[in-house]
Amino acid sequence: MQKQEFINKILPKALEGLKKYNILPSITIAQAILESNWGKSSLSMKFNNLFGIKARSNTRKAANMKTTEYINGKKLNVTAKFKSYDTFIDSISDHNILLGEAKRYERVRNSKDYKEAAMALQKCGYATDPKYPDKLIKIIEQYKLYEYDNEVSDFATKAYEFVTKNHISDGSRAKNLATREEIWVMIYRLYKLLNKK
Repeated sequence: MQKQEFINKILPKALEGLKKYNILPSITIAQAILESNWGKSSLSMKFNNLFGIKARSNTRKAANMKTTEYINGKKLNVTAKFKSYDTFIDSISDHNILLGEAKRYERVRNSKDYKEAAMALQKCGYATDPKYPDKLIKIIEQYKLYEYDNEVSDFATKAYEFVTKNHISDGSRAKNLATREEIWVMIYRLYKLLNKK
C-alpha cells in the first residue's frame, strides 16, 4: 500500500472523529502512521490494530505482542496484550471512541492545533515514549497532514453527504458507486482546486 493510499484509507474515519469528538484528523492519521509503520507492523497486519491500543483483561479479542515501553525513563522490551480488530476501520472507530469519550483525553479534544494535541497526548499518558509528540509533529509537517484540520473538514463533510445521498460515482466503474475512500479523495482534490491561489 502506497503512503497516500494509506492516508486516504484513514481519512474518512479521521474526519468523522473531528466531526463527532473534535479530534484533529492530522493527529489520528499521524498516530496511525507512527504506531503501525504505515500499516506494515505485525500488530496492524495480523490484528488490524493501527494505534497500539492495549486490551483490558475482559477484552474479547486480544493478542500478546512484544513492544517497547519507557519505564522510569528506561527503554524496555516487554510483552503486552493488545486489542485485535476485524478491520482497519474498526481500529480507527475504536481510536475515535477512546480519545473522544475517555475523560483523560479531554485536553486532546480541547487542543487548538496539532502541536498542542500531540503534547496533550503525551501528558494524558497515551504513550510512554518521551519523544512521542515530536515524532507525531514531524510526521504531520512532513506529509502536510495539518491541511486536513482546516476548513477542508467542513467542506468535505458536506460534500461527502451530498455525494453519497445522490449516489454519485467517480465514473471509473460505470455501474458501481465510488468507494468511501475514493469519494473523500475526489472531494479533497476538488476543494484544493477550488481554493487554489
